[in-house]
Amino acid sequence: MLPSENWEHGTEPELIHIPAALAFLGYVSWECPDDPVGRLAHFKKVKGLSLNRLGPLMGRDPEQLADWLTRRNVPIERNQRMITEFLDGQDTEEQME
Repeated sequence: MLPSENWEHGTEPELIHIPAALAFLGYVSWECPDDPVGRLAHFKKVKGLSLNRLGPLMGRDPEQLADWLTRRNVPIERNQRMITEFLDGQDTEEQME
């Protein structure tokens, strides 16, 4: 079975391949949440970023990001604002709509 056939049957490609797959498709088939942490998870997935790559971009420890993204910890208001500012400052063409 080809990798694309697996994706069609509910298996996603590896994270690093998602940006190329989305570029090929021309759109993102899932919605971007409104909350800062949900938006961050969306950005991470659409851009194909590991926590180890996203952490330095944001100036945060990857483990802290993991805690936020898995909802083990909720970022305080100041950190939620920082997430929003970071995302607003990015080239967010991820929705490609």
